[in-house]
Amino acid sequence: MIRSLALLAFVLAASAAQAQGPLPFPPFMDMKGTPEDQRACRPDAVRLCRHVLELNDSMIVLQCFLAQRAKLSAPCRAVLVKYNQLPQ
Repeated sequence: MIRSLALLAFVLAASAAQAQGPLPFPPFMDMKGTPEDQRACRPDAVRLCRHVLELNDSMIVLQCFLAQRAKLSAPCRAVLVKYNQLPQ
C-alpha cells in the first residue's frame, strides 16, 4: 500500500515542481492522486521501477517512468498525460 501511495505522489508532486505552468490541482488537494490513478500506474511501477520504489521519492519514480515511457501501459501513460508529465 505504501508503494502505491508513493507511486502516485510522484505524479502530483512532480506537477507541483514543474515550472512550466500552473498547478493542475488545487493547493489543498491530497498529493497522492486518485484511487483510479493509483490502480492505473501500480502495475507499471512494480514492473518497470521496482528498484526505486523503496526509496519513497516521488521524483525518482517519475524519472524512472519517463525513462521507461516507451514501455508504459496505456492507462498509466494517460495518468502522466493528465498531470502534464507526458505530451499527448
